[in-house]
Amino acid sequence: MKPTSTLKEILKPPFTHCKSTVGDIMCRTIEGLRRLANVRGWGFFQYFENGEALQDEFKDFLVEALNEKWERDYGEPLLWVEYIENYIFIVECPKCREEFMLLHGGPTFDQLNFCPSCGVRLLAPDFGSATKRGL
Repeated sequence: MKPTSTLKEILKPPFTHCKSTVGDIMCRTIEGLRRLANVRGWGFFQYFENGEALQDEFKDFLVEALNEKWERDYGEPLLWVEYIENYIFIVECPKCREEFMLLHGGPTFDQLNFCPSCGVRLLAPDFGSATKRGL
């Protein structure tokens, strides 16, 4: 059994949704990137003609609410959502979901302390952690 801890010690936001699965809400933890919840397939929305769209909208709503509450309660800036696609390092703003490719001549990691699209304060991405997680 693991020792007693707090959410602030265990979770390393932002909360985000997994791009490779349909409804997983993800977050970094002290143990790496982990699935915290699956919000797709909840029964209520399936009875509407636009059930898939409603489930996706609800998933995005939950992710945004979790991120806003974390920043409000703990006063810490969120992290960029980072992943590698076709050997290109990409960061995504957890608030507006705008993606930015980090290429030679583009913004550097230490310059990305805010989102150029929506202006939300963010911690600079940690490229080393992305490669360690196999992204």
